[in-house]
Amino acid sequence: ALAQAGAGKLSTQISGSGNVNDVAGTRSPAANEANVHTDTRLSLSFDAPPAIGTTGKVSVYRASDDVLVDSIDLSTAPSASDTQAVIPRTNLEIDALGLGAMPESATFARYVWYRPLSVKGSTASVKLHNNRLDFGTTYYVTVDASALAGTIKGASFAGITKADGWKFTTRAAPASFTTLNVDDSGTAADFRTLQGALNWVMKNCSTNSPAANGCNTVATPKVIHLGSGSYPELNILRKVSNLSIVGESRDGVVVGEENFESLNSGSGASSAAAGTALSTSGKTLGHRVLGGGRASFLIETADLLTLQNFTLKNPHERSTALDNQAETIYFNTSTTAAAARLVAKQMNFLSQQDTLQLKGYSWFYQSLVAGNVDFIWGSVMASLFEDCEIRSVVDTASSSPGFVLQSRATAGDKGFVFLNSMLTADPAVTGAYLARSGGTTTTAYTDNIAFVNTRMDAHILPMGWCVGNGTSKTGVGTGSCGSNPPPWSGTADGAATDTAGWREFGSMDLGGAPLDVSARLGVASVKVNNVATDLVLARPLTSAAGLSTRAEVFQNSTIATGAPGGWVPAP
Repeated sequence: ALAQAGAGKLSTQISGSGNVNDVAGTRSPAANEANVHTDTRLSLSFDAPPAIGTTGKVSVYRASDDVLVDSIDLSTAPSASDTQAVIPRTNLEIDALGLGAMPESATFARYVWYRPLSVKGSTASVKLHNNRLDFGTTYYVTVDASALAGTIKGASFAGITKADGWKFTTRAAPASFTTLNVDDSGTAADFRTLQGALNWVMKNCSTNSPAANGCNTVATPKVIHLGSGSYPELNILRKVSNLSIVGESRDGVVVGEENFESLNSGSGASSAAAGTALSTSGKTLGHRVLGGGRASFLIETADLLTLQNFTLKNPHERSTALDNQAETIYFNTSTTAAAARLVAKQMNFLSQQDTLQLKGYSWFYQSLVAGNVDFIWGSVMASLFEDCEIRSVVDTASSSPGFVLQSRATAGDKGFVFLNSMLTADPAVTGAYLARSGGTTTTAYTDNIAFVNTRMDAHILPMGWCVGNGTSKTGVGTGSCGSNPPPWSGTADGAATDTAGWREFGSMDLGGAPLDVSARLGVASVKVNNVATDLVLARPLTSAAGLSTRAEVFQNSTIATGAPGGWVPAP
């Protein structure tokens, strides 16, 4: 049965953690508190919601020698090279996610822009730079008076100095490399954030970690348990194999922070240094491109990653003033038969544009994917969505029909396959296409997509597939769907076949009755060398052969055994 119950509460809001009901003057960590997590947030409660300043710093010093270990600058100094004025530049800092946790290089990290200060209720929360605090160390905090404007017990906030005694000591390192607990409250967990746990695993169990640690290969399972709560953060995982991230509650564990193309441009990658070039295209011309990309969670060369029983959300809403690609995850691996594998079971993936960007091999089982524009896309070998709900949500920037998929699959493999799944929509969504092509005259990727025994709601337009007057390797389209090009299947003429291109078999309405697909795009005219040519752009299949089991879909994968057919994932 489809896993719908309770799935995907799109109203969920991710905001900064903090003890919002504490009395004014409450600090977290408390003065002289011990066993504090190294990835803790700092928080300070006011009489009423404070205003975040446009100047000033929040600083953390090592108590033993007064060495500055972290400083948050609320001014425009961190983005001094920017010439753009679209994105507010105060309270905008550069973070280096995973810095110091990747054994291959001391400077390797995912470099991103982020907002360090947030206000929830009457509490201001400070997210320090990633991985700056050591285990078993005492620190003190200072806050400039200009950093926050408000009153505490009736008195205007005048800052916090060393003499005010905001001092705390961090806890000892976790006892295990391979089993970790994360919780945003309480004292029992190893870390407060998912990234804190990922840093620990990368440092000790990545493919570049010492073999003596006993966990640097796919043979050793690793697991991170996420307790119920909100984890507003961007993440990076690199070169760790056979890691499972398991939530306590599918809807009660929400991971992710707002990130989008105009803020952190590009698909993203880790690197040895933050980029310095300014953007030359898009709606934020002159914004510094750091290189870490727009996904909430970036995953690189991590084979057999399992995500289970929680929500990944990128809460960015599309806006006409911004470039809005906003992945929940970018699973980056090779485009070969030896590519890495991703498993997602009983998960929610919530965004609007480009919710999932995938490569390699991936299996989504009893999961929800929500979005509106190209919200499942990427250069996959084979990606199977089995018993899943694929939900179209309202577009906050456009009233035009949306697009479920944009395939850039590698030729010769299965591409995107939907098996026994369901295409649904929010009540206000009136129309969506199954897919559009991202192809050009030079791209080598293919539009390999197959829907097998899929239930489709009435929002899927009768034509199904979007072709306009754009140009691809197949030719120049003559359709009515904007400037979108005709698909290319990798065949000699680009036409769909039983094994390549846009395909559909056994489609049903939500009640399970056969769907009327008589108006579907099928044979259509394409201009080839300026000559009108009829081609099969979307193919109705007469059989689900080769697409009806996991073994068939992942037949070409070789990473498990070195030969095809070695990977058949199980629930």
